[in-house]
Amino acid sequence: MDNVKKDHSEANQFAPAGGSSRRARRHLDAQAFRSTRRNRLRVILKLYRTFGPHLRPYWSWFLISYLSMAVTVFLAAAKAYPLKWILDVILYRRKVPNSRAWHFIQQVSTDPHTLLVLLCIGMVGLVVLQSLFSYVQRYMLARAARYANNDIRNHVFHHIQILSLSFRGQTTSGDLMLRLTNDIDELRKFLVDSISDLLRLVLTFGWIAVLMLEINWQLTLLAMAVVPAIFYFSKQFTSKVEDLTRVQRAKESQISAIIQENVSSMAVVHAFAQAGQEMRRFARESEESLRADVKRIQISKAFSRVISILTALGTAAVLYYAGVLALAGKVQATDLILFVPWLKELYSPMATLSDLLTNFASQLVCGERIAEILEMEGAVKEEKDAVQAPPFRGEVRFDHVTFGYKKGQVVLDDMSFVVRPGQTVALVGASGAGKSTIVNLLLRFFDPWKGSVQIDGQDIRRFKLESFRSQMSVVLQDTILFHRTIRENVAYGKPSATFEEIVRAAREAEIHDFIQQLPNGYDTVLEESATNLSGGQKQRLALARGILRDTPFLIMDEPVTHLDSITESRLNRTISRVTTGKTTFIIAHRLTTIQRADLILVIDKGAVVEHGTQSELLSKSGFYRKLYETEYISMESVLGSG
Repeated sequence: MDNVKKDHSEANQFAPAGGSSRRARRHLDAQAFRSTRRNRLRVILKLYRTFGPHLRPYWSWFLISYLSMAVTVFLAAAKAYPLKWILDVILYRRKVPNSRAWHFIQQVSTDPHTLLVLLCIGMVGLVVLQSLFSYVQRYMLARAARYANNDIRNHVFHHIQILSLSFRGQTTSGDLMLRLTNDIDELRKFLVDSISDLLRLVLTFGWIAVLMLEINWQLTLLAMAVVPAIFYFSKQFTSKVEDLTRVQRAKESQISAIIQENVSSMAVVHAFAQAGQEMRRFARESEESLRADVKRIQISKAFSRVISILTALGTAAVLYYAGVLALAGKVQATDLILFVPWLKELYSPMATLSDLLTNFASQLVCGERIAEILEMEGAVKEEKDAVQAPPFRGEVRFDHVTFGYKKGQVVLDDMSFVVRPGQTVALVGASGAGKSTIVNLLLRFFDPWKGSVQIDGQDIRRFKLESFRSQMSVVLQDTILFHRTIRENVAYGKPSATFEEIVRAAREAEIHDFIQQLPNGYDTVLEESATNLSGGQKQRLALARGILRDTPFLIMDEPVTHLDSITESRLNRTISRVTTGKTTFIIAHRLTTIQRADLILVIDKGAVVEHGTQSELLSKSGFYRKLYETEYISMESVLGSG
């Protein structure tokens, strides 16, 4: 669409005046229309290539549905025959119709009263059969569509799990939720429901047209005269609906993001008395979405009225000409008993074509939004020949590693260091120095631009991600807890853990006594974002989760940030105990956490500027000593002022 708009602006700039200008604009409009049509077809084919494989497992259900649809269309056209035969043969005593069905009925009986009963029963029977096959068609189609929809949702969710952490910066939680719920449902309608409706329209149109041609080709062609006009208007309207749907869906995503953000940050909103500002922000986005949606509905309903007018014109023209032919004796009046219902069946799909095409345009946009997620590639790809990671001893080597999150912006520059198995390593430095980046590379959330990260002498890119990360335990500074029981949260990294193991881990993390005081103990369900816990309680639960996992590696990002000094002292002793024999990385801002570290790596501007134990680093007048003195001078100032 952007190309089309660009073409318009260029043509308006350079087009000559007068009639030549009008001709140029008409030529441009034709080019734009062809371009839009090609783009739409390209998108449709892309969506079916992407999501079509999810439909194949249910091909037998689709086949039953489409066969039932064909039978339903056939029966709908046949419903008018019994009434015509009643009028022709029984009431008007005309020539017997040349029909196999009629000959079969005559073999049963030739008595007029009996035939009348049989034909009336036949009328009801056709309706019953049509209803039965229609039920089978709709049920099998809905069943297949829902199963395929579930598979697509699982596929998209699985793909999200392998995307890099930078993906979170490209979209919002609200937008993602909208795509995984509403947009996927709209995609299902596009892949199955709309295509099914379109197929029904084609079958009905084709079958009714054949039957009408057998009665009178002139009336049939007259009935078809409005079809080109209908298709012309449909193409004009659907492109506008498509553009408005894109705007409306984008605004709906922003609204979802605002709701999610506001609910999760309600304490901040109230604390700063910004509820009014948030309401105005929400109302502004909601109004923009409303305007786009109302405009879309306006165009859709206008299209529907245009279709109604065209079909009314076609019906009036056919009935007028049929009346003329009947008065002239060229058409039997009873033939109109068939022709008029068929005309209704012919135009009925046309009446729904407006809704079908406008919905189709909206669904196409939603399908593109889902495909966008699948087109995103993760920063880390598992190699085709990747192997299961063996049990690790715990040696880590960064070998001339260079890395950055954005092209041209280096975060780690030719970094090298070695950590021996079982060592506790502290990463110290100012914010933005590269400490968290080291951990991200160790966990293989990203791959280095140059160099390699090795464990036990092997490049970690050789290992399958799940088998590799299963030997890592992580305690993050921004504690993530789930809306589940405390038992489930502690056992998240080890679902098979026994209750005794969960309790033991909680005791080591100094959180067991608090859990026991809760009404439901370990079966207490945490609120969303664990808002019913303090920061320190969240941190200790996260530590219990890391302790329970019991892996060769333990990674902790400032594990005592939210704790009081007494609990911090106890927890530091716990950390010293549980890290024994494990290769442990601790990102530290409070230097009390790392006093017993075997190795301290001082990071500055993406490089290791100092390394050694605390006593070794304090004996030098370097970067670490300045940090140490700054922290303890600050502590003494606070204590003195108190």
